[in-house]
Amino acid sequence: MSVDGSDAVEQPKSGYAWKWVLGVVALGLVAHGVLPQADGVNNFAYSIGFWLIPLVLFTLVFCAIFKASREYRYQVFVIAYGSALVGSLIGSAILRVEANKAMGGMRESFVSFTDQVNTDPNAPVKPIEMQPVTATASGDMGIMEVVTKQLLNDAALMQNAYLKALDEAGWPKILDVERLKQDPTLKESRAIVAAAKEVMQEYRAKSLAIFDSLPERVTNAPFKSESNRRQFLKGAETGRINGRINTVKNWEFEEGIINGYAGVIEVFAQAKGKFQFDAENNVLFESDADAEAFNRHMSQVQTIIEQQSQHMTSIRDAALKKFDSAMK
Repeated sequence: MSVDGSDAVEQPKSGYAWKWVLGVVALGLVAHGVLPQADGVNNFAYSIGFWLIPLVLFTLVFCAIFKASREYRYQVFVIAYGSALVGSLIGSAILRVEANKAMGGMRESFVSFTDQVNTDPNAPVKPIEMQPVTATASGDMGIMEVVTKQLLNDAALMQNAYLKALDEAGWPKILDVERLKQDPTLKESRAIVAAAKEVMQEYRAKSLAIFDSLPERVTNAPFKSESNRRQFLKGAETGRINGRINTVKNWEFEEGIINGYAGVIEVFAQAKGKFQFDAENNVLFESDADAEAFNRHMSQVQTIIEQQSQHMTSIRDAALKKFDSAMK
């Protein structure tokens, strides 16, 4: 009995259903890796281990449901696992771009802040301008950026308040000739020194408190990924420790400057009635010993100011080097 083409048995469409389902799963895994995640699957190295066991189990269940795929079990696993890793690889690349954006934004704010920091106690008070606390990056990288920028703004506010308090205490005019001429007993001068020391102690504590608040800021920030939070928290703790060390050193310079000028005032007190100012406002002492003491204190102050400036420059250069290294 002959059979023509019209009698051919049609293959059931369900025989290809597993391929379509696997294709949808593969696309879903790629998308899952590309989109920002809260579980760290955007990290390619993390994803290698993260996906291995779940997709082995997925393969076994998938092949049990779709019997036609049993003979292609190996291919099913490779497609699913490969899709997850491809998505993770793309997501990791996107995350790197966002991280660079965040680093760039933080670097820009840091440069603006350090360029405006006033380390000269005799210079006019110039408030540091606040930086916009906005993120250039998305996701957790943007949150990290906002936390850092807010910290810098708080440090700027503290610095502005410190300089204002010194100005109100009269510190910028501590060696002003006209003021000194109106203060023959040096009572006002000593009061200015005492007030400056109180201001310095107050704001030393406040500046250290800002650094000490960094871990808490990270802990309370709305990170989606706890792994990202832990990673940033680890870096924040290192930054807090280094920042504290550098800040303590900077306040030691500040204290040395104030003490140096206090020494100058005491020289004036000891040489009371035995010194005068010439037409160019240079101080002239009758005693060589008083002149040497005055010059010694002034030289010490100038040395400390230069050391403080160098210290701030070294901190800035080291930080910028870290930013640039992280952005490669």
